[in-house]
Amino acid sequence: MKKAILAAALAAALASPLAMANEPGVYVGASVGSSEYDGLPNVKKATGGKLLIGYSFNQNIAVEAGYLTFGSADFREGFINGSVEVKGFNASLVLSAPLSPELSVHGKVGYFDGKGNGNVAGYNISGRGSDPSYGLGATYMFNKNTGARLEWDRVGSGDAINMVSAGVVFKFK
Repeated sequence: MKKAILAAALAAALASPLAMANEPGVYVGASVGSSEYDGLPNVKKATGGKLLIGYSFNQNIAVEAGYLTFGSADFREGFINGSVEVKGFNASLVLSAPLSPELSVHGKVGYFDGKGNGNVAGYNISGRGSDPSYGLGATYMFNKNTGARLEWDRVGSGDAINMVSAGVVFKFK
């Protein structure tokens, strides 16, 4: 009987740090990446980034809110030069699937509300808008609180904005 209790206690002690990585709780993150604006001619990729806060209900379901900037991208059409920049707030439902105690993949769907600024042939333009957002990603937890995240985010349909980013995530229990 003592051996069974000792074995169970040892198994629980070894598994607890990994199990805690999947516990409910708040997390925050920051990422930087490369953005691409669809629908613009001869566009150069931009450097974008995001800050996020989320709450995981369990290892499979979370909600996230974040601030995204897709960076400023320059484009050229014939003799006309221009630039565009989009940034705003996003809210998403995140569905995750653990592949191991440390590694999980996720998909997300949400809503982006942002502002775009541009300059075309010397004329400044700006506007606000809302679009659906979605993405795919993977998270690798180094320990119960700290991990790395790789993601692809897309805002809009048709002429959309894509960003591939890498960053860190910190979980609080």
